[in-house]
Amino acid sequence: MIRRHATDSAAPRDRRVALQRHSVLLFALTLAFTSGVLQLLAQQGHEHLFLNLDSTAAGVLPGVLTAHLVHVSWMHYLFNLVGLALVLSLFREVWTPLRLVAIFLICALAVDAGLWWLSPQVPSYAGLSGVLHGLLAAGAVFAWRGAGGVASLVLLGTVTKLIWEQQVRPSAGMSELIGAPVIVDAHLYGFAAGAVAALFVGRLGGRRQLQAASPGWY
Repeated sequence: MIRRHATDSAAPRDRRVALQRHSVLLFALTLAFTSGVLQLLAQQGHEHLFLNLDSTAAGVLPGVLTAHLVHVSWMHYLFNLVGLALVLSLFREVWTPLRLVAIFLICALAVDAGLWWLSPQVPSYAGLSGVLHGLLAAGAVFAWRGAGGVASLVLLGTVTKLIWEQQVRPSAGMSELIGAPVIVDAHLYGFAAGAVAALFVGRLGGRRQLQAASPGWY
């Protein structure tokens, strides 16, 4: 009886975890599809999809919504999709749809604001890499309790990478590969926003806070 009761009580949780993971996968696939459609439009000369920091305030607004989904080339698009898959799979136990959407939007707006106010030398921006750095930081912070060692290594490695980028800047080869300069400031702003936002987003569930070894909904 006790063994049966334990099995029965675990079933709803297993279904909830499966639904959660399917929802996260659906988010990633939707993001990839939307980004692909916007990429097709961008290839047709729709520069207004980029975040144009030299334009008027009215001209910037469309880019605020789309710049993180459109890319300067298909190679750029593929690189970022691979990065998204790696980020979501590395800390897959901690992601819920609400966490993912909240962190995505916060990081996107933080990158926009950071480039606008703190990096006036950047004329325009497009790509998912700034948000990806934020998702990576947030995933590590969320996973801290259940996978502190891995999370610490990820945070330390990423911080080291960001410092190197600020000091040395990316190689010309990477810029040639994706077809545009790599905007390393976006990586910095996204990472900082993701790490800070995770401290607050992670509190939404109160005592039901999600841990790496105990997935659930927020």
